[in-house]
Amino acid sequence: MNCYELYGDYTSEDFESCGWSETEEKRTPRPGGYWNPHDGRFLLDGRMHPEDQERMSSLWVRIAGKTHKPLQVIGEFSFVQGDIAAFWQDLAFGTHERDPEGIDLIHQPKVWSNTANAPVTDPAFYFVNILRRIESWDEEKTEIIGSNPVDGYYTGFAIRGGTRVLKKSAVQGAWLWRDAKTLHVLC
Repeated sequence: MNCYELYGDYTSEDFESCGWSETEEKRTPRPGGYWNPHDGRFLLDGRMHPEDQERMSSLWVRIAGKTHKPLQVIGEFSFVQGDIAAFWQDLAFGTHERDPEGIDLIHQPKVWSNTANAPVTDPAFYFVNILRRIESWDEEKTEIIGSNPVDGYYTGFAIRGGTRVLKKSAVQGAWLWRDAKTLHVLC
């Protein structure tokens, strides 16, 4: 069995980072701040609060990359629960079909390409929120550092060094999940 940790490769020419805005134009700091999907509230089952899903879908995702290639993934998964990647429709639906109980899809109707200076209307994009949590790291062989969660928010746990060992028995049969402690995304 092979397992992989999923994260953004900033050095890849295919990496597409993104930002958020109420309009097609880039946000500028303004008094009082603004809501960001990273500030989203999550229910006990890991799904984003319905009101925050609506708020997120009302914002524009601004693609910051320089490529004119067809897009498949925008953004990245990270060890912050609010960081969720957007998949083009076919990939999103295929991922959800593979694990309907472990993945929540959030439609993102407003995508803007900075390179084309136009909306991306095809394909449609969906944010993939990974619901499944597994205590997957073998903590005797993987050095996890950090502090306990505060009020259910970002845990602050990280892995020191390059040694990452999974508990095979914990991940047997799993396909895509977040580690319950570090929130790293694995498949």
